[in-house]
Amino acid sequence: MSVIQTDPVLDMFNTTLPAEIEAVSGMEAQNSSTAVEVSDDQDASEILPTPSVLRTTAQCNKRPADDLTECAEQAGRRVRLKPANIKELVRVAKFSTEERGIYQLAFLMKIDESLKLINFSEMTHWSISALLTYKIELYTFTVIASPSLSSYVTDGYPTQLVMGVLERHPVWGYTKEVREDPLKKKIVLNKVMTRLTDRRAKIKGVIIESLGAIHPLDPSKNRQPRDILELCQDIAGLAGGSLDEDKFKVTLQMCARVALFRSVLTTTYAHAIQTALAKRQAVPSFWSTVDKSLDGIRARCNNNATLLSQGFKAILDKDLDTYGQAPVSDYSGVEITPSQQVSEGAVRGRAIMEDEV
Repeated sequence: MSVIQTDPVLDMFNTTLPAEIEAVSGMEAQNSSTAVEVSDDQDASEILPTPSVLRTTAQCNKRPADDLTECAEQAGRRVRLKPANIKELVRVAKFSTEERGIYQLAFLMKIDESLKLINFSEMTHWSISALLTYKIELYTFTVIASPSLSSYVTDGYPTQLVMGVLERHPVWGYTKEVREDPLKKKIVLNKVMTRLTDRRAKIKGVIIESLGAIHPLDPSKNRQPRDILELCQDIAGLAGGSLDEDKFKVTLQMCARVALFRSVLTTTYAHAIQTALAKRQAVPSFWSTVDKSLDGIRARCNNNATLLSQGFKAILDKDLDTYGQAPVSDYSGVEITPSQQVSEGAVRGRAIMEDEV
């Protein structure tokens, strides 16, 4: 007899509206649209010829000279040359051995000339400015800590949001010239992606620490669980920032979202780990599990703001009962920082400039 498995996180969200709802103030349906981050990496098999192709090339060496054109066309298509270059390769294939040698020498000389025109010193020494570095630090946190974020790793959505904020503020250093330079753009992109990864890892670590721990052999190492406000303050402390106006502000909505993280960690994610270990499979990512939970929540509530608000309130109430009561209602309507407002705007699809808030 099969056992139907339920998700304790999804079970907190109803699919029908009750007569009266004590909802979390300001909670709205998350914008589920995501921007797809396209990787420019290619698999080696798409570039390098397979053994079968190598054998074909070896066979080509045994063919008459006038049959090298077919080999040249096949090779050009295999490595995905542009049509014009395939045509040129076929033309060269008709040359004699001596002519091809001269042609190759001319080609190498042209490459040498081109390399001398490149300023490698400028390329290798370009670095992100102090201001742009500071803004990357600021917005990688305010975006990933936004209680309205619809996904945390799926399709590189947070990366797209941060890059969009930087692009809308070229005065910070992410100028058109930088965006149009593949190397410089890649340096900025890698910095953003690395910082987002670090932010997620540290937030997860703080949540794990908040569960508390008991050490029977050394009671001095025991840790008491952290209530939701203490946990959110710990997370806010990860933001850094030397300016008072950039100090991350905890809100009621953040408390509800972080309560969801803790619930997923102790239920859905814990079960996923047990299942993976039992089946000898790879352990799933915590944040991808969070993304799946958010997808399930939005689907169950049909993106209805009232149902979502009710469900998040239920999760927050359960967290308060489990880890300790805290005056979370005092954090309703808190005025957030300019950087938080810019990030919230980006998450909700609105372009807000930092100097306008």
